[in-house]
Amino acid sequence: ACCTIPTVGLDPKQWRKAVSIPVPQGQSAMQKAHTLLAAARARWPNAPLDLAKHNGRAAALLIAEAGRILALGGGL
Repeated sequence: ACCTIPTVGLDPKQWRKAVSIPVPQGQSAMQKAHTLLAAARARWPNAPLDLAKHNGRAAALLIAEAGRILALGGGL
C-alpha cells in the first residue's frame, strides 16, 4: 500500500461482480467494450466516455469503483 492507501487485487470476474456487471459467455471483445462503456456512462454521465476507444477509461473507472466498494466493506 502506497501512502497508506490500501490496495486490493481483483481479477475481471471479481470486479465485474462488485459493480454488478454480468459476464455473459461468448461475448466478443467489442461487445465487452460496449458493456463496460454503457455501465460506466450510466454511473458517471459526465465522464469523457464518448467514443468506443474509451472502453479502457470505462474499465478503469469501474475497477476503481469496485475497489471503493470493497474498501468500504462491500462483499463479493
